[in-house]
This record gives sequence, C-alpha cells and structure tokens, in this order.
Amino acid sequence: MNKGFLVIAQNSEGIDYVRQAYALALSIKKTQSRYSSISLITNDQVSEQYLHVFDHIIPIPWKDHAEESNWKVENRWKFIHASPYDETIVLDTDMLVLEDLADKWDLLSHHDIFFTSSVKDYRGNVVSNELNRQVFVHNDLPNIYFAFHYFKKTPNAFAFYKTLEFIVNNWQTTYSKLTPKAKQRWLSMDVSAAIALKITGMDDIAVQPMLDTAFTHMKPNIQGWPMAYDSWIKECDCYFNDEFELFVNQFKQRGIFHYVENEFLTDSIVEYLEKIND
Repeated sequence: MNKGFLVIAQNSEGIDYVRQAYALALSIKKTQSRYSSISLITNDQVSEQYLHVFDHIIPIPWKDHAEESNWKVENRWKFIHASPYDETIVLDTDMLVLEDLADKWDLLSHHDIFFTSSVKDYRGNVVSNELNRQVFVHNDLPNIYFAFHYFKKTPNAFAFYKTLEFIVNNWQTTYSKLTPKAKQRWLSMDVSAAIALKITGMDDIAVQPMLDTAFTHMKPNIQGWPMAYDSWIKECDCYFNDEFELFVNQFKQRGIFHYVENEFLTDSIVEYLEKIND
C-alpha cells in the first residue's frame, strides 16, 4: 500500500502557507528513510522553485469552502477524498519533521484512523491539557490534535470524515448542542474532530495514549513559563547545527516540531533546508 504525507495550504493576508508547506516538504525529504512522498492541496500559485519537492499538487476538491474565512480550515474534511495515498499522515504546514517516522508508520498501520492525544513543550515534557483545553474537559471529548493524524481509506475512516463534513458545515449549531460547557466560539478542527470521533464511537480506537505520536507544540502559553508571553521566538534562542538538529534554549528538538509562529521560518532557515537537500 502506498503511503505519504498530506498538507493543505491556503495563503492568507500576511502569511504564505505554501512557503511553509515547502519548508515542511524539504524536512520530510531530508529525514524519511521509507516514506517521503508529500502531496500539497492548494488553489494558490506554487512557485517553480517549490515544485520539485512535492510529489502531487492537488486542487481543493469541489468549491473552496474557506473562501470567505480568515482561518481557512473549512476544507479540511476533504482530506480523505483528496489524498492520493492508501495510508496518509496529515500535517499542518507550520511544522518541520526532524527525525525518521518509519517506526510510527508501522504502528499506525494497525489503525483505520488515529489522532495524537498529547503534545510536548520544547523541553520534552508532556503538556497538561486541563487549563488550555477546557472545552474537551467539560464536555467529555477525546483530547485530540488534528494537526497530526493518520487515516487509511477504509469504511470507518470515510464514516469519520463524513461526520466531520457535517460538523464543519454546521459547526455553530453542533457546538451549541454537543459542547454547551465552555463552548468554543470559532470553528476548531480539534473540537470538530473530537465530536466526530465521539459520534461515530471511534474515540476509543482512534485515540490511544500509549502510542507515542506526541509532537512538540510551541504555543507560548503551554511552555510552563511563569509569565504569559505573546511569542516564544522572542523568549528563546533557537538554531540548527550542521547535522539538521534543532535546538531551542539548548534543548534538542525531536520528532515533529510545530513552530506555530510564521516568523520562525526565516529566509535563512528555508535556505538551510534547501542546502541540506542538495
């Protein structure tokens, strides 16, 4: 069965998500020993400079449901329809893959669909979710992160995505009825996917904490700092060494690094990624 990574990029004012996807693709090509195919879903123009690193560039299926949106998440229920792979790992564009995920593919292949249920701070500590994930705690939802998930094209996975389609297209009504406590006031793929898993009864089989798929999440308010900061970049020293190892405040980053802030992806980092792929 063919396996690969899938990412969607829709540029918005001030942020070039296609450029982020390009950097992610370069990191995947550098690190992966067995499965390095990556496909980009986008209706935006892709620079000729970027074309060589993507195995497929796929137009957004049907119409663009996020055309009037600032967050551009309304098309993400289409992943299973757009993916050219039998088995797919979905990633957010603002990520870099720093290590080989071959062993993760072997573990994930036993599932129809799988979501990571924990994230780590830059020190490698698993983040406590109670403070930042109140909608999940108070509404008894599975604590999942849509930014990294896996699916196989099976009836169970299609049933999940069909349910997700309905929730995304009717999120305000759905959230009011099914998450009345600490109600989410904007469309969240984490919340929508958690509700879909609960409705389909897949929450127990698609979320298993013992399978370590946690990624490093650089959202500032989950780093365990005594003060609240708007930006982690302003508070941390970070650099790559010659072996494509990333350090944040002297802590080596492992696995998948979710840098969150577009300012992290400087031209020098993109040039470095290009150089190590030559």
